[in-house]
Amino acid sequence: MKEVSSATIISGLFNGILKNKLPRKVLQKQLDKHIREKILKNDEYEATESARLFRYYAVHAMYTSFLRNYDKGIISKRLINKVIATLVNSVMLGDNKVHNSIEKFQDKYNQLPPKFLTISPTNKCNLKCTGCYASSKASDNKSISWDLLMKIIEDAYINMGMRFFVVSGGEPLLYRSENKTILDLAKKWNDCFFLMYTNGTLINKEIASQMAEVGNITPAISIEGFTAHTDHRRGNGTFRSIIKAKDQLISYGIPFGLSVTATRDNINLLVSENFYDFYFNEFGSTYMWVFQYMPIGREFTTDLMITPRQRVELFKIQRKILIEKKYFVEIGRAHV
Repeated sequence: MKEVSSATIISGLFNGILKNKLPRKVLQKQLDKHIREKILKNDEYEATESARLFRYYAVHAMYTSFLRNYDKGIISKRLINKVIATLVNSVMLGDNKVHNSIEKFQDKYNQLPPKFLTISPTNKCNLKCTGCYASSKASDNKSISWDLLMKIIEDAYINMGMRFFVVSGGEPLLYRSENKTILDLAKKWNDCFFLMYTNGTLINKEIASQMAEVGNITPAISIEGFTAHTDHRRGNGTFRSIIKAKDQLISYGIPFGLSVTATRDNINLLVSENFYDFYFNEFGSTYMWVFQYMPIGREFTTDLMITPRQRVELFKIQRKILIEKKYFVEIGRAHV
């Protein structure tokens, strides 16, 4: 009898949890067990036991956050099959084509290929945020052509087995080339999953509807805290626009997250559990990235950098949030 792969088991359990509420506890316990074993016993993952365990906590928090919002009705049932097909099967588990590409890359270069690619198709942005790492502005027309963008994605897709792409900026929703947009990119590569960093101000009913239609893109909306912190750095009225954007996303059942830049101005918020309770329980976020401010880009200053002690406190709260509350919060070391 042919042995069933770990990837097939995990995919089947995830499907079962989402589509059958009655045996949820039993299925989720089995899912946790298989994912834990896959991470802790993965010989390709060169890390200490404690690092592997932390990775398990992060992955566990990721799908727990997703299931929590699915149960609340924040994530549409109509998008579930697409999310499973792309984020779970293609990105996290990978099919034979993915594994073949990875093996060829490893044989050629004696190392594994990157897990994902970050690309900034345009430097144009409708905001002018203090300390912007990319110095983006409305009058900046620097953009990658559609043909070049296709070649970059195709190379990563075929030669690296890549199925997860991060789109940064500028503001990705302002990208236009040959009458194509970022949502056309997601539609074209429909077995991949895209995470798009956005300021959120351009997400209206039409954009949310298109995101729901393609089903394989999630927006990570930039905030700085609450209204005062966000508007201070990003411009008056920005937080109000973000509220409207998240309401549109929820109305179409689109999973979304948040992107926060940790600075000395907002660090006290970011080391408070109440901050995460609000954004995961009341606001509707499924995930959150926290990036530490780096002095690059527009009008940079070292005065905004958090201190070494504050960095330690930030990682402490992340560990507590992941393990105890199971909110998916990832701490980065770059300024986005």
